[in-house]
This record gives sequence, C-alpha cells and structure tokens, in this order.
Amino acid sequence: MDIRFSKDHHYRLIDESKIETDLSVIYKGQDLELSRTVCVKSIQLDCQNPNQVKPKLNRAMLEVKTMVRVGEKTSRVPRIYSTYFDETSLTLYIIMQWIDGTSLEKKMNVPELMFIRWMIDLCDILAIMERERLYHKDIKPSNIMINRRNELYLIDFNISVSKPNMIEGTVNYKPPEMDMNSKYVGREKVDIFSIGVMLYEYYAKEVPKRGFDYAKNSRRGKLAWDVFKEPISKNLQTPREVNNIVIKCMKMDPRERYRNISELKRDLIQAERSIKKHARNQYKQDKPIQGGVQD
Repeated sequence: MDIRFSKDHHYRLIDESKIETDLSVIYKGQDLELSRTVCVKSIQLDCQNPNQVKPKLNRAMLEVKTMVRVGEKTSRVPRIYSTYFDETSLTLYIIMQWIDGTSLEKKMNVPELMFIRWMIDLCDILAIMERERLYHKDIKPSNIMINRRNELYLIDFNISVSKPNMIEGTVNYKPPEMDMNSKYVGREKVDIFSIGVMLYEYYAKEVPKRGFDYAKNSRRGKLAWDVFKEPISKNLQTPREVNNIVIKCMKMDPRERYRNISELKRDLIQAERSIKKHARNQYKQDKPIQGGVQD
C-alpha cells in the first residue's frame, strides 16, 4: 500500500509488518524519495463532531512532542522524521526511525548480565524523562526494542494520547495506583514498579499476577501487600540483590519504592557487579589446575 502526502513525501507500507494496537496501527515502510526504511504509525482520531478534531489532534501530537523532547537528549528513542494529518480520514501519520531488531518480549531468555544491563540502559532513558517531568506509564517488554547490536530502545509513547477516562497501562505491569478507583493519584513511581515486574518475570519465568503472586486482602490498614511471593521463591538462582530490588520496586505504597530512577539504577549497577564477581569466583573454583589435581 502506498501513501503520498506531497510530491516529496511518498511511502510504501508493508502490510505483512502491520501491528495493530488499541490506539494505532504501525507499519514498516519505505521512504520512496529518500530510499530509507521507516516506521509509519497511524492514529485514527475518534471524533463525534467537528469541534472535537482540534483538541484530539493536539492530544495526539503530545506523543510526537514527547518523543522529540526525549530524543534531543538520547538516541535510544526513535527519531521523528515528519508528521501528516489527513483531514478527510481524520488520521495522523507519524513517520519515524525504524528500529531493526526484536522486542524484549521475545528476548526474555538472554544471559543474566545482558538483561540487567538492559534494565540499566532503560533507567538511563527514564531518568532523562524524569528530569523533564515525563513518565512513560506503559513500560513492558513489548514496548522495548533490542536492535541487532543489542542496544535498547524505548518505543510507543501511546500513553501520551490515551483517551479521557481510559484505563492506563497494561494489566500485570501497571502499579495499583493506576487503577481508576485508586486514592493515590501520583504517577511519578509507575515506571519503577513496571521495571520491578520485568525483573520478576525474567527470573521467575512468568509475569507476577496481582491477586495471586501479590495481593491485598483487605482495604483497611496499612498500604501494603498482605501477600507477596518473592521471585527467589520461584527461582532459587535469583540473586539476593536483585530479589531485594524487585521487592522495593513493587511496593504497594509508591512512597516506599525507590525515590527516583537514578536510585534504582545505582542498585542495579551494584547487583551487576555482584553477579560478575560471583561468576569470576565460580570460574576460579571450576577451572581445573594444570599438571595436577586440585585439593
């Protein structure tokens, strides 16, 4: 399928690559004028009358502006090339950098140190956003891309265009304060919770489920989980340092989580060092002594 916005903006979309989400359709495409591969994201505005078009378009453009702001400070979000709004179909097209790689969702079995390093890299991106008072609010493996050089990219800032009264986030990855009936209205700790969930998922080999792996049995009393199955209880090989990080990230009370992303990154780096040290010690113990038998 070809789309042409002007004589200088002509794109060929690859239907086989189409990915549909609740709010958009994403294509891999070819920029026929500049001979480059691009990502084309189309957002259909749901407008009941003409008066809704402008405010909804402005809201949709928040995603573009957010990615541009973050992209000025890091190369780990897709670059925005151009945008075009089709007034007839009420569709916003966002032309951006194509990340040639695989989603983290399909790479959850990589070596331990590689996964920890990716979480550290993710913290670098989120720390930049945090300084700009921006929060992704939908961190999950499918919104993270790993390119062929094993570099991490944060994609899909759909939360910037979420509809009014729409439930934000993704089940099992979002924290309790994102529930519509939550009395805690802050959003500054939501991404920290989601990183904890992904770490839990990596070590336990399954996503922790609220109501089963962690739960609040009563609405009264302290703002804390009555039940919390630590990842180490499902996988004894989980490093104690990482287990503690997960516990802190996934606290029910956001005020008990890490104060900020940089603090979380610090503990992840410390865990990375500990894992490397353990691996070196294990290697020394397992390495055979040449010319004799180890006592």
